[in-house]
Amino acid sequence: RTAASRQIKLINKFTEEMASNGIAVKGFETYIGDADTLYHMGYAYSRMAKLYPEEAKGLTIAYSYTKDDDVYVWFDYQTKTIHFSKTKFKKSYY
Repeated sequence: RTAASRQIKLINKFTEEMASNGIAVKGFETYIGDADTLYHMGYAYSRMAKLYPEEAKGLTIAYSYTKDDDVYVWFDYQTKTIHFSKTKFKKSYY
């Protein structure tokens, strides 16, 4: 398999896993980071959804840009969205 097809499979698995826990995913179709990061994110958010189902309900995980170069992750309380910086997570490890 090509690196691109492995990356697509990885992203699809992450998106499906999050959906099964009631968590929406946005912007990750362009994710080019490493598999370990996505695996650990999936594990952490799946566990959180099981331990705190009310808090996880309606949550979104987004792969977004920010103007602040020092920020890796931020939370928008109004939209219940956890944003991961495309700038910080743009390295390709596959």
